[in-house]
Amino acid sequence: MTGEVLRVEGLVKHFRLTTGAVLRRTAGYVHAVDGVSLTVADGESVGLIGESGCGKSSVARCVVRLLEPDAGRVVLDGHDITHTPPRQLGALRRKVQMVFQDPDGSLDPRMTVERTVAEPIRFHRLARDQADARRQVTDLLDRVGLATDHLDRYPHELSGGQRQRLGIARALATQPRLLVLDEPVSALDVSIQAQILTLLADLRAEFGLSYLLISHDLSVVRHVCQRVAVMHLGQLVETADVDELFAAPHHPYTQALISAVPEPDPIRERQRQPLPLAGEVASAATPPPGCRFHTRCFKAQPACGEHEPPLDPVNGSGHAAACFYAEPLRA
Repeated sequence: MTGEVLRVEGLVKHFRLTTGAVLRRTAGYVHAVDGVSLTVADGESVGLIGESGCGKSSVARCVVRLLEPDAGRVVLDGHDITHTPPRQLGALRRKVQMVFQDPDGSLDPRMTVERTVAEPIRFHRLARDQADARRQVTDLLDRVGLATDHLDRYPHELSGGQRQRLGIARALATQPRLLVLDEPVSALDVSIQAQILTLLADLRAEFGLSYLLISHDLSVVRHVCQRVAVMHLGQLVETADVDELFAAPHHPYTQALISAVPEPDPIRERQRQPLPLAGEVASAATPPPGCRFHTRCFKAQPACGEHEPPLDPVNGSGHAAACFYAEPLRA
């Protein structure tokens, strides 16, 4: 890993809440993303995890400019694309592609497998002629585990796993440097999930790709990623190498997430004691003052509700946590 493929600095995205059927007055804002900063190095796989509704997918959509950020910067391969005009985004989007959570919703039901994969090749003029385009399509299908007899099929004629493989092949068609994977296996059966995760790991090694993986499943992130960023109510609360995060989480929220993961060993599962979290998840429309986790935190002190903790290093290895009382989880 010699350089950065992606740098996100102070990213902010708020969604307006309106009231009234005609005048549509502003009733407030949903603080989906509030000051998120992260990097993805060349050839690196970074996981962004957190509960549903914490803003993970909003970060992903801002990175690929499906959403316009309200503030902050998105730097892709050295180019600031935060305010790039739509006409100039086409060339930049060759470098970053997205694989969506729901393969059914992301594929055009009227397009065959061949047309689906060939469309980005033709749009970006990556083929010399039609025969070259077809050769590239068949090669991509082979690499993701789809046979050439799928070329003339439509998405509804494929299984869920095959549709996701098709989505991955389409994303690879532009020869990108970065793939943004938004919950890529959550809509699939467990047996198919493992196949897709193994495929993603193999493709990253083969093509030297970088991944930004969005997930709420800790086991998925642990299998695919080298580094992890934990998100809660629009903000990052902890970042670390994946092995270090699971071995010694420092933020109470991360500790609670990891403690809730079931153990495959029945003896260890009976001994497992999930950490207590009081109350309900706070609303992103009215986030609490200070630390946004303090209303549920088992370590909360008066200062937690008065001041927002910065994301500070907890050791010299790049591990950082946004907590005034951060310390490793003791077994």
